Amino acid sequence: MIQFDDIKHIHMYADSTNAKIIHLDYDGYITNPYYLQLLRISGGPIALRVRTQLEPSTDNRTMALNQQVTNISGQDLTGIFFSRQLDVRIGPTGNQQDNVPPYYGALAQSGPRQGKPQGIYFRSPTLASPYTMQFNFNSTHSPDSWRGTNWIQRYQGDVADVFGRTAQSYIDDYVTDTGYNKYRAGSNTNFPNGFPVFQGPEGKGNAGVADAKPDQLLFGEDAASSTSIVTDSGILMKWSPSQVGPFKDGDTFEMGYNSGANTGSAPVLRTNQTFLHIPNTAKTVATPGSVFDLNSNQVTVYYQVDGEPVTSSNALAIANKKTLFAAKYPANPPHSTYLPFAGHISDPADVQTLTDGKEHTIYLYAIDTSDNSVPDPYKQDSQLISNVIQIAVNRPATVNIHLLDAAGAALAPTQADGSAIANPVVKNGVMPDPYNFNDFAIGSTSILATPATTLQGHPLLTLTSAGQQYDLDQTRLPSNGQGTLTPASGTLDLNYYYKKHSDTGGLLKLTVPTIDFGQQPLNLGIGSYPISSLTGSLVVTNQNTTNKSFQLSAQATTPLTNAAGQTLPGALGYQLSGTTVADLSDPVIIYANTNAAASDTTFNISNGWWQASKPQTGDYQIGGPRLQINAVNKPAISAGKYTGVITWTVTNGL
Repeated sequence: MIQFDDIKHIHMYADSTNAKIIHLDYDGYITNPYYLQLLRISGGPIALRVRTQLEPSTDNRTMALNQQVTNISGQDLTGIFFSRQLDVRIGPTGNQQDNVPPYYGALAQSGPRQGKPQGIYFRSPTLASPYTMQFNFNSTHSPDSWRGTNWIQRYQGDVADVFGRTAQSYIDDYVTDTGYNKYRAGSNTNFPNGFPVFQGPEGKGNAGVADAKPDQLLFGEDAASSTSIVTDSGILMKWSPSQVGPFKDGDTFEMGYNSGANTGSAPVLRTNQTFLHIPNTAKTVATPGSVFDLNSNQVTVYYQVDGEPVTSSNALAIANKKTLFAAKYPANPPHSTYLPFAGHISDPADVQTLTDGKEHTIYLYAIDTSDNSVPDPYKQDSQLISNVIQIAVNRPATVNIHLLDAAGAALAPTQADGSAIANPVVKNGVMPDPYNFNDFAIGSTSILATPATTLQGHPLLTLTSAGQQYDLDQTRLPSNGQGTLTPASGTLDLNYYYKKHSDTGGLLKLTVPTIDFGQQPLNLGIGSYPISSLTGSLVVTNQNTTNKSFQLSAQATTPLTNAAGQTLPGALGYQLSGTTVADLSDPVIIYANTNAAASDTTFNISNGWWQASKPQTGDYQIGGPRLQINAVNKPAISAGKYTGVITWTVTNGL
């Protein structure tokens, strides 16, 4: 990591419209030849224009740091990445502790880190310095990589440097091939491989740990322990090359994060979710979470439904507080664990309000108990209030499903009859309902075949736009095509890309059978009836030498119809597995080969409709088309021959 070796045009000033916002602007330069060689820059010095903005959050509990960095070097700097290091030190002047370990922060309920710890925090192990410092990296411009480590001392070269560095070179090795900084660890026996850093420019550090849990120690040991292996802890952040993206002359990259400090002796409240969709049949409303207090043995969690917004300033004065959970630690402080609670709201009036289907807000907050009976320095003379958590109830959300060509332009899809298909396709739900529009499992249906409130299915496998047929490109499915509805704006945009049918290579061939359900009595009962006879087979031939994967869907494009034009709606179904029979009124995926390297070129689908080694007659049918007689179509049965059409569609978008 290279620091600027020259800074010019420094300007620090208050915002002209909001005095709480502070700006710091400057131009930074890297001219040292060794730095440029190390960065593989051959087009001359690097010049970056930096615009920094520091402002409080809307609730005044955290500070937001935002930086915009513009390339003014006159050259392409694509591949560059940015990093910074913070010293983890806390304590009163003259007695600061440098070995305080960092922990994973609270679980992110939405945003880029949804379902993962939102960042890092560290806290004083005693009340000699009663503060907790938090860093929230759960935003678009936050670093994609961060980790706890030992403070990485800056290296200064000298004239005898075997690496070729000059005496004017200062290097911070936050990124190495191994993910460890061996040089700075030296002979430290606690870190024989070196201090942990980022492994390569794209290494994510602790941010990439899949099973990370809130409040889990991410580096070092308990600082209160006399055996702590850490003497000087720190936090590294990195905005990787893939996050920065193209960085040509004139391009601007934005980065930032939120941080805040609060008293370490006040309670800290956490909940498992910040959105609730409550059914109107609910008898209680669960708001599970946990509460922590460093020095008080007792702390009470309260709740409020709607009303005047609860804040840390007015919580103590609220009359008739409603208790959600009374926490009690079994041992004297200092405490180090969060106490979990189920958080059931059972008050009839509150439950009635929360189950009416309308939007509401639940406020959760905690107040601890003053206690002078505990040992010093943990005595407390007054009650302290925690952070306040707002849970949004029945908050609506919209999903816009965009159907795009390979270049990202919106398609103009049409139905078989030429009528337009709305693009984007709009679905509506309530946070935090689960959704899955990347559902290509056997039996899944198109999003056009379901109501606007159905959050399951897949985009059209094939479509026609301006007379051109397109196939869905399933190699470019959106990574957030499945999840829970928690978009910050209330709107989720999903992009699905299509490639022209001619671009698929024309290597797929489909042969289809003729299906006969035989002669049936006029008084045929409600039920599911097998195939009587099959002429031909349903076979897919895939001559693609590099990708044998494909999907096959079926739809009854013409219902069973007699000579008089009378129809039996919903009479054509497809047995998927066991007793599950899908209605073919809309397209349904009935087969998928996901083995791209399959050695076969011919796939006989209809062979799977029958029990193995048995005659292909009705008694042995275990899959495939079936005659479905139900309460709707049974009254329409009349004498005569019925014919219909099942349209089979094969695509290789996988």
